[in-house]
Amino acid sequence: MDNLSLLVKPASGLCNMACRYCFYRDEMNRYKELDMRIMPEEMMELLIERACAEAKSSLRITFQGGEPTLAGLGYFRRFTELVREKKRRGTAVSYAIQTNGLLIDGEWARFFAENHFLVGLSFDGTPRIHDANRPDRVGADTASRVERAWKLLREHRVETNLLCVVTEQAAKKPQQIYRYMKGMGAVYLQFIPCIPPAEVCLEERRVQENQLFVQDIPSGQTAGWQLSPDSYAYFLKAVFDLWYRDWQNGVYISVRQLDDYLNLLMGRYASSCAAMGQCGGYFAVENDGSVYPCDFFVSLDWYLGNVREASFAELAKSGKMTEFLTETYKPGKCRECAFYGLCRGGCKNDYYHMGEGERENRFCSAYREFFAYAMERMIKVGKEIFMTARMAPPRRKIM
Repeated sequence: MDNLSLLVKPASGLCNMACRYCFYRDEMNRYKELDMRIMPEEMMELLIERACAEAKSSLRITFQGGEPTLAGLGYFRRFTELVREKKRRGTAVSYAIQTNGLLIDGEWARFFAENHFLVGLSFDGTPRIHDANRPDRVGADTASRVERAWKLLREHRVETNLLCVVTEQAAKKPQQIYRYMKGMGAVYLQFIPCIPPAEVCLEERRVQENQLFVQDIPSGQTAGWQLSPDSYAYFLKAVFDLWYRDWQNGVYISVRQLDDYLNLLMGRYASSCAAMGQCGGYFAVENDGSVYPCDFFVSLDWYLGNVREASFAELAKSGKMTEFLTETYKPGKCRECAFYGLCRGGCKNDYYHMGEGERENRFCSAYREFFAYAMERMIKVGKEIFMTARMAPPRRKIM
């Protein structure tokens, strides 16, 4: 294979936090067959042997979890050492990691700097919002520890993105969140909408269509973190206003979603598969070597095979991978939408069934409202970027 991208989960869904909205908790409960332990060294060696033998031009490895740092710094040192030993001459290797930051100290920060890791650090906007939804396993607050990790990474000049999950609570505080993260010195931001379980989406649709009361939704499914389309539209518009004002003042704050829209407007590639409307950019590798086409689809239904038994080239040509890539359903609304060229229907993990085979992106109405609100100014910024190349330095991406 010319280029190979892997999302490696050395600790599977193991985590030292207990986030209120964690979708991995549901995944782990659903898929009991997953072996919840640290990746054994022999599996690490086999994975690296496979990857380095197959990747010709580039090998991109992103570590995720659960919390990947639970594998220990020794695991990562051994991993990078083996890659240096086994990679093909001329193959470019890059690393990224998505972490909650609780274990990061000076030693971790030095390791990331020495090995040119891109670090995605999860921080939910402000200490108050973060602590409301991201306690540790014993219920203690974590915001101060994450901010300490952020400072260490900056001190060691580690390239770091801040990633904020947009909950219903967060969506009501866009100005505070944007300004706080910017005040931390962050120039690369990601905002991820919080997606509730599919059954919640169906009940919300029932409420909308039948004018039922919210209390009709089953108990436990209306937690304050679940993001509504209306709230998400408000958040996107408010963040865009702040971002645009910074642009006018000569400051470019890179918000990945806005970067993607600008790149698409200018005929360039977006950094995320959701923005491109195309799956299949990487393989997700669990701690036992089992491989899946996407981290959102780690299930028996989408099991591709195991690195013990097959090469990545063989897995790429497998029937399951072909089925995953050729399942290109787009919601009916996409066919008539003026903004389809920017939205592309979004990630199919965000779709929910409406009955009679029809599906819809949960945040379709939010995106439509946002594009109608921001399009004129986005085009203006895109034109200026095209004419003057005035933009932030090219960003590396977390999966």
